[in-house]
Amino acid sequence: MIRFILCVCLAWISLCCQQTIFQEYRQTRLAFQADTGEIPTMQSWNLYLRGGLELTSLVAMGYWGYDQGSGENWAAALLIPASAAAIWGIFAVKDDPSRSGETVINTPGWLRLLIELGFFTFASYGLQDMGQESTALVLGSATILHYSFSLDRIKWLLEQ
Repeated sequence: MIRFILCVCLAWISLCCQQTIFQEYRQTRLAFQADTGEIPTMQSWNLYLRGGLELTSLVAMGYWGYDQGSGENWAAALLIPASAAAIWGIFAVKDDPSRSGETVINTPGWLRLLIELGFFTFASYGLQDMGQESTALVLGSATILHYSFSLDRIKWLLEQ
């Protein structure tokens, strides 16, 4: 299963790298908005890392849900990551540099930050709970790396 998660992450990063036109547009848009003082920019490698973290976390949540079930394994494996993805997608801050900038429910920045940290923490906990300590450590370390290079975004979120 660990190999599957890593393969999914690598596939995600590969897919993102192939979409250079979209990324160039996004970087240009973000740089323009940052120059006008609206929002901070995020480095493209950090956006790829974030996308990989999101996808890996969803897979880990589904894996944990399947592991916890006692007959309804597939329901838990589908509903837990689907619920997490819905919360992730619905509650967002307008003009967030790590997203499209659009939102369904405009959320205060501090609450969005808590949602994100809860999302990644739950995924790491799920891996650790299933005995995948090293994978949980890698996911947690990658999350810390992502946020350590996103300090401008964290500051921006806390000001929203």
